[in-house]
Amino acid sequence: MNSGTITGVGRMLCILLFALILSGISGCEKEKHELPPIVEIISPEELEVIYLPGVFNLHLRLTSSKSIKFIQVSIENYNQIPVFEPIQYYPDIATVEIKEELNYGLLPSGFHAPFYLHIKVIDASGTNNFFREISLINPDLKYFGFYLTTRPSINKTEVFYYDDKLNETSFVAVDGEYQETTASTYQDMFFLSTSIPAKLQAYNFEDQELAWEVLPDLPFPEFTDLYFKGNELFVGTANGRIKSFNSRTGNPGVTTKRLADSVPLTITVSEGYIIGDYRAKKVNSNALGVFYRATGILFQKRHLNFNVLDFYFEKYGFGFFVFGNGVQKGTQVLYQPLSNSIRDQHEFKEGIIKHVERYDLDLFFLNIEKKIFLFNTIDKSNKLVLTIDEDLVDMVYENINRNLYLVFSDRVEIYSYPGVQKIATQISPYPIKSIEIRKTY
Repeated sequence: MNSGTITGVGRMLCILLFALILSGISGCEKEKHELPPIVEIISPEELEVIYLPGVFNLHLRLTSSKSIKFIQVSIENYNQIPVFEPIQYYPDIATVEIKEELNYGLLPSGFHAPFYLHIKVIDASGTNNFFREISLINPDLKYFGFYLTTRPSINKTEVFYYDDKLNETSFVAVDGEYQETTASTYQDMFFLSTSIPAKLQAYNFEDQELAWEVLPDLPFPEFTDLYFKGNELFVGTANGRIKSFNSRTGNPGVTTKRLADSVPLTITVSEGYIIGDYRAKKVNSNALGVFYRATGILFQKRHLNFNVLDFYFEKYGFGFFVFGNGVQKGTQVLYQPLSNSIRDQHEFKEGIIKHVERYDLDLFFLNIEKKIFLFNTIDKSNKLVLTIDEDLVDMVYENINRNLYLVFSDRVEIYSYPGVQKIATQISPYPIKSIEIRKTY
């Protein structure tokens, strides 16, 4: 066959190729791109400081070649997670001016600078996003006292409140065995989970009344750990899920994917992720489950060779200091969710860690055996601070007055630190289960 001859099949392929080229050119000629809208942010100004709680002056001008269908205004952190409830508009006109005085409350705990005003606009050009950096500042936190959760008798839990002068008040008494407690600085609320019966309860400090109550899901009706982040209370469940609730109302939020045959015993939450230390029910193994905070969808898992006691953010915000226990030894590592990596593992020859409490960005109090150490995460030194005669029930450091609370089964001993001077001893009427510091604005 002559290579220069075009066969019938070849001729047909050429015709088809030519038609496709013409079709593409025709499509390009018909396609018309709309220009994005013009958004003028008059107020707030770039890097404007907004003191909370207070009034936020919003002034925007928006112009589009076609009708603007949707506008959303929100204040977000650097991970684009809203700090407050977003505001939405549906103007359906080409030119829009928005002037409003928005009243915002306190900046929820767990949110850190930088913050941005985020304007989302949908028009004929599609979805467009505009940002302006602002500064949000809360008033200073103040120390007001502490809650002691006690066990008066079988299936009974009573919480006592002690003010800054150690005056005692019976805060609440309920049926059920103590499971976990936490307190919110932002809402000034106290949270208690119990078993037999299993329930999660939220109480306002001001009136000491029950604000809301949630029962666990079947078939394993039990709550595990509690963790606060922003306006949300995150709760581990024996069904293998982590659930969130609005801390003020109890309305449900995100629920993570269920990890079968395992239970999240210790949890933490960052701006982007929900992380749980999942313990297997049938075999002796555990793993970190990392979920997207916005959706609860599983991001990744990481198997561990130790049981997690607690998580703490590392100072640069890219990972977590993780404290736990392996075989007869305490362990500390740095876990980074983005890379799913563990590094800087350190084992404590002193023994098993019973309690951990942060002192500052790099230093942590550790209760090992009947001793209190100050551990440095940079050089891995472990300095002996105090020797005690009994096992601790709980330990907490209050960083406003700089006091360390050592909780025994029958009393609380308060020490200054630095200095390690005993300031006070508070005897409890019943066996103690936990302590929570009350700090608010």
